[in-house]
Formats: sequence, structure tokens, C-alpha cells
Amino acid sequence: TINTTLAWRPQCCGKATDFVWGTESKTFAVVENSSTVKVFKGFKESSSITDTGFAVERIFGGPLLGVRGQNQIVFYCWQTEVQVRQIDQISPRSITWNDTGEMCC
Repeated sequence: TINTTLAWRPQCCGKATDFVWGTESKTFAVVENSSTVKVFKGFKESSSITDTGFAVERIFGGPLLGVRGQNQIVFYCWQTEVQVRQIDQISPRSITWNDTGEMCC
């Protein structure tokens, strides 16, 4: 359940195995199961990413939505859910973005 702080009212609820915030207000993503990542905007479901081609292990927030599978990570645009970059042979535990959102490690 996600609550707002002003009135402490629930805004969104559902099942998830992982959760991350986007950089825009009220934008977040959840892993619903190993094949579905749902993106929410304004606390309403915006879209789902289901065609990753791999089992989703974890997601990462930031300027791009990072979706980790076994030995790879794929970055998606929050607005369009289009794949921006895929990096193979890595399995990151965390991702840190620089202040401008142009680089990560």
C-alpha cells in the first residue's frame, strides 16, 4: 500500500515483489511476478513491461527504469517504456546515478 503524507490516505495497493520510484512525482514501478513489471503514473497503472525475454529478478529506479535478469540489465524509458540500453554479463546489486542522470554505476 502506498500512502500520501498529507492526509495519510492509501493511494494505491496491490501485490509486488519489488518496488522503485521514478524521478517524476507519483511515478513508480513494481515487479508483479517474474515476467511482469508494471509502471504507475499518478498512482494509476500506466503500462506493463512483459516482453523482457528473461525472468525479472529486480528493478532499479532513477532517470531510466532498470530491469535486471540473470546476468543482464535492461534500461527502459519511464515515459514510453521503450528499451533504451541492454548490458549483458552483469548482475548489479545496486545502481547509482550521477546528479544529471546521464551516467550510472
